[in-house]
Amino acid sequence: MTRLFEQDGTGTVDEEEVKWRERVAQIVERELGMPVKITYLEGFADGFTAARVTRCDLMGDGRARLEGQYILKVSDDPDDRQNEAHRLFTERLTSFADRRVPSLELSGHDEQLRVDIYKVAGETRGVRPARVATTAVSIDALSEVSRELLEAQFGHHAGGGLMTVRQTLEAWMGAGFLGGRKGEALREARRLAGSAGTIFAFATQVLPDPVSVLEQDNELSGEVEFVMRGYNHGDLHTRNILLDGVSADEVGYWLIDIAWDGDAPLLYDHAYLETATLLVGQELLRQQLPPRNPPGLRPPRPEKGRTPRVGGQRQARREHPPGQGRSDRGAPASP
Repeated sequence: MTRLFEQDGTGTVDEEEVKWRERVAQIVERELGMPVKITYLEGFADGFTAARVTRCDLMGDGRARLEGQYILKVSDDPDDRQNEAHRLFTERLTSFADRRVPSLELSGHDEQLRVDIYKVAGETRGVRPARVATTAVSIDALSEVSRELLEAQFGHHAGGGLMTVRQTLEAWMGAGFLGGRKGEALREARRLAGSAGTIFAFATQVLPDPVSVLEQDNELSGEVEFVMRGYNHGDLHTRNILLDGVSADEVGYWLIDIAWDGDAPLLYDHAYLETATLLVGQELLRQQLPPRNPPGLRPPRPEKGRTPRVGGQRQARREHPPGQGRSDRGAPASP
């Protein structure tokens, strides 16, 4: 049996990883129609999702149509519409896609995994998802992504018409979505936010509550507005934006994993990207904060009459003159 994958000095590979790579290789082989060796060069894991984005090298026997360095994305969404979604998006937004959407060289799936292989023009060594880039780089890149994509979407729109808020939300989320997992997540977020009406407060903003808009008729659900339709990415978050050697002077990026294969009301991508970026930022901040003691639990205090040890040495006990550093009751003085 031909060895289908290799690791390029990035650590050992456990049994589960071997099985996963065998499965990926089988999907790639089936689509190519011949054996190929996949060398995994650099992974961009961040721990937030099960999807993986990896820089890899493909090598066949000289007859394979894919050889060289590529960006490989593997997700647990066995959706076979990726080719069609990618084709429609690049055809409708040609001028934008020529510069900002890499060529989808291969897309295949089995009953559990989907594998997409992208060819990024030029050297792939510096390419990485926006989610694992530095904060300053990501901010510059994401604002450029939103601006350029919006210009392209408005410039190649698919018409428009009057729609209610309910119709717009269901066009984005799917008819009847409130009764599924997305609806459950929204209701849980609503409960945690303490929202009981048609609006809720977030920081200094007052925003409409989507659950109340769909669950019952109210002043928001029937409101009619002109809505422009066009071609959305459909899954625009920071893992699906690849950055390459960006600097303060220039932002280089590509969009991958286009999800929607039809037109829909515009502005979904921009709302989704902003929300996803805020959530990731909050989670990263939470991970950097020191752990908090559970409610009602105080940090352990040294035994009475004993001083704490630091590095195996007992600290010398310092005496405090009356009124300096300690209160008359023996408790630490207030700052």
